[in-house]
Amino acid sequence: MPNGIAADQLDDLMRSVLLNYGKPEIRQIAQKLQNYFVSTYFLNNKDNKPTFDGGDGISRRLFLKRSETAEFKGLFAQDTLNLENYSQELKVNYKHIDDGWIYDLGEMRRNKGKGLLYNLIKPREANCMLNIVEKLESKFFGDALSTTDTVNPNGLKYWIVSNATTGFNGGAPGSHTTVGNIDPTAYENWKNFTAQYTKISKEDLIDKMQTAAFYTNFKAPIEVDGVKNPSRNGMVIVTNFATYNAMKSIAENQNDKIGTDLDAYEGKFKFQGNNIIASAQMTQNSDADVYMLNMDTFDMICLEDSYMVRSGPKDLEGVHNGRKVFIDLEMNWVCYDRRANSVIKAAA
Repeated sequence: MPNGIAADQLDDLMRSVLLNYGKPEIRQIAQKLQNYFVSTYFLNNKDNKPTFDGGDGISRRLFLKRSETAEFKGLFAQDTLNLENYSQELKVNYKHIDDGWIYDLGEMRRNKGKGLLYNLIKPREANCMLNIVEKLESKFFGDALSTTDTVNPNGLKYWIVSNATTGFNGGAPGSHTTVGNIDPTAYENWKNFTAQYTKISKEDLIDKMQTAAFYTNFKAPIEVDGVKNPSRNGMVIVTNFATYNAMKSIAENQNDKIGTDLDAYEGKFKFQGNNIIASAQMTQNSDADVYMLNMDTFDMICLEDSYMVRSGPKDLEGVHNGRKVFIDLEMNWVCYDRRANSVIKAAA
């Protein structure tokens, strides 16, 4: 009578199938949301892919302050140079997320051949990857972290803070006193632009957007080797579907030659040439704020050797034929230039 296939041989077979399956990919199967901003602008964007770094945290130097000592002088005038602390260190910690799936060796014995095993594990790994992307999306658009939260990543509302007053009033969120280890009260340039709208109209919301676009459009007058200046590349406007749809109606009303297509502007209307996006996650959150984001100033930084890393198979506790496989990711989001971004708050 045949002895059958040993457990370690089945584990080796599973590893072989996983390797042939290729690196984990984002597969939107049975997804909850209609679109995924994080996937589009951080994971699968050729111009803004994740950055990889090491260490026990994320650290960057930011040039935030000038001494303002330049002046016209007469001959033999007294010098007034002062030593200033021109730069500050931006610091955030890596945050860990994982998910996995399980299988029984009996399943493998019943599904001989790599093709059948591929079909067996593909939906489980796809489900695992989708779970991670769903969680990243919800955390990016979720509420700003409390000061005691050491588990979750620093999402959009941590970096770009709303305020009803027009101007650079986006300070620290909630009870925080710093943003990324930098005090926005001490460094005025470390604040994002804010405003508030009550009506989705050209006279209210669109006018506030025009104001925000002007005041956040900083253009460096000189180039210094090794210093990266902010740019307008990658600007995108993000809001929920209801606000997006009302803005689209304004664009349609400006044009009396849109033809016979009843929704000809879908996915095509812009603001100052920049894309306007209806975020499915913001729609689910009933969040009608309008974010004008310069994606050139954002980054998703991942720990080296810990980006969608697959581990296993490992023994499943309490099930002698059970196995488990994990996907791990260590990451956080960073905004390098808050004042190049703005949020126009929806009045309550």
